[in-house]
Amino acid sequence: MKTRAITALILIPVVLAVMMSANPWPLFILAALLSGICYWELASFVGWRKTGFPFGPAVLFVGFCLYAWYAPGFTPVLQLVGLWILGLLVVPSFIARRSRILLEVSTCWFVCPLLALCILQAMYFSNGSWWEFKNPLLIIVLPIWTGDTLAYLVGKRFGKHLLAPKMSPKKTVEGAVANLVGCVLGAIVIGIWLGMPMWIAATCGLIGGTFGQAGDLFESGLKRSASLKDAGSILPGHGGVLDRIDSLLAAAPLEALLLAGFWPVHLSR
Repeated sequence: MKTRAITALILIPVVLAVMMSANPWPLFILAALLSGICYWELASFVGWRKTGFPFGPAVLFVGFCLYAWYAPGFTPVLQLVGLWILGLLVVPSFIARRSRILLEVSTCWFVCPLLALCILQAMYFSNGSWWEFKNPLLIIVLPIWTGDTLAYLVGKRFGKHLLAPKMSPKKTVEGAVANLVGCVLGAIVIGIWLGMPMWIAATCGLIGGTFGQAGDLFESGLKRSASLKDAGSILPGHGGVLDRIDSLLAAAPLEALLLAGFWPVHLSR
């Protein structure tokens, strides 16, 4: 528990600083780095230790960075959502068949959500300033952190009914409800601060509290099928990067699509 807390205290300020940068490139760099790590972690699900260059993530990043640079907005985010769904469908097949081609396609599962966040931040790019503290990315990330924290505390203290014992034996229904409530309330508070319409903020919270938890269970199911406890060990106390961002991977594409389509208030400033 102590190691987990120390890791979080180190990582949280770094992630917040990257998200609130007025320049989109720090987030692109961080997302590219995380995608490479996730690529090697996913390969380790089938015991591959040497996979070479992460070809799939590189193609997606270069292609969509160039595309979004000339045509930022709703359309590239929508296309990323489609590719993300493809990745979700292919990942189980990769683990079952251990195909290099399926590995490259499976990378859409984690690359596309991270790219969607990057494109969303680029849409809200504030030219001429160093920081943009009221960044819409906060309503995607912070409620998930809030929900995870409440789920842990409530589940540990009051949890009695297992949510999905075959996939994640420690998660409880009580913790899941706390997670959903925490996500919705957190999103509403952040939405008010951002000046966002209430219905958009509440919808972001609902997506984070439902799809986020589904993403956690999805990754747990993948690990179970691969007979793994953690996706990696790069984050002491948390496991791998996939273990840490599994909820974000499921919620971010849909929330980015919602914001890109229905809250263009600050675009092209």
